[in-house]
Amino acid sequence: MFPTPTSAVWGKIDPPKYANITLGEIIKWGLQIFFVVLALFTLYNMLMGAMSWITSNGVEEKLKAAREQIMHAIVGLIIAIFVLVVWGILASNMLGLIKTTQNGQWLLCLPTITGSTCK
Repeated sequence: MFPTPTSAVWGKIDPPKYANITLGEIIKWGLQIFFVVLALFTLYNMLMGAMSWITSNGVEEKLKAAREQIMHAIVGLIIAIFVLVVWGILASNMLGLIKTTQNGQWLLCLPTITGSTCK
């Protein structure tokens, strides 16, 4: 008896869906995850500042601490967005490291000795 071929048992095996992930896609996913975590962290700090404000009972020191916590959360969010905008301008327009395809995906074009990695 001959052994049964694996294709008869398991069928055709295709490569994983995400086998051809580029570095640009990994960076894009990382930025998306970063901004979701940043938004949740900002929301948490603003809510905790609001709770501190409500429970301060008019004590000036507690009101000041709550106000500062809310302002720090907002300023942190603004700084992170500003850094992303500056990185986008530098990497795409000035340095040419990021190219955008017609369907909106980012390609990270790293310079090499023989030229760029983008086609």
